[in-house]
Amino acid sequence: MMAGQTPTLTIAPAAKVTLGAQVTSVTSLRGSPYVAAGLTDGQVVLWNGRDPAPGLTWKPHSTRVLAVNTTADGQAIWSVAADGSLGRTALSREAQPVLKRLATGTAPLRV
Repeated sequence: MMAGQTPTLTIAPAAKVTLGAQVTSVTSLRGSPYVAAGLTDGQVVLWNGRDPAPGLTWKPHSTRVLAVNTTADGQAIWSVAADGSLGRTALSREAQPVLKRLATGTAPLRV
């Protein structure tokens, strides 16, 4: 590289992951290589971007997940589903999802 040039960032190709349902929402976990994805079957998966299978999979919802995001500290995943349920799951293998029903009724479906 010559003086004054901006270094080029090379991104390695990611592994292909196979899931049992379609992905509806994806979020990255700050400061880590992990991404969380919400699926059409109510599951949320955590994937490291390299392995062919998710590292953690849980099913906090009985309907399509509309959105996933992380808590401010990055220690849990929020998810919201089409049936109006809001889930919060800590990022550990032993964690059980905590579900709350949203008072606003069912969420609108994306087409």
